[in-house]
Amino acid sequence: MRFTLPQFIEREAKIIGPLTFKQFLYFGFAGFICFIVYFSFSLDIFILSVLFFGGIASAFSFLNINGTPITAYLWNFFRYSLSPKTYLWQKKGSPGIEIQQGIGTEEEGSLKVNGNSKLNSIKTSIETEIK
Repeated sequence: MRFTLPQFIEREAKIIGPLTFKQFLYFGFAGFICFIVYFSFSLDIFILSVLFFGGIASAFSFLNINGTPITAYLWNFFRYSLSPKTYLWQKKGSPGIEIQQGIGTEEEGSLKVNGNSKLNSIKTSIETEIK
């Protein structure tokens, strides 16, 4: 038997017209705030609030950065800002990569590579091209 597999399962369903439920809530909240401003302030402030809150609602509803909604970016920003941070560093005495330059020798500033490795051949080609 052949079965059809559902496609586009990661999309939210369009519930209210061309908008998803979240998008409708963003615009509904912005409309509610503008409704309060209409009866509380002058016409100029109302028009500015419609532009401001309409822009914010549009950004929250439709703006995606690299396929990620802006609400996810804001959530990650606040979570990072409020969480404790751990800083790591190496002490001076701990083993690690050390680059030493020969002082007063001919090989001042050159790397020392052992063996017949690819790194040695790259080092040789770089040194011959520079000179």
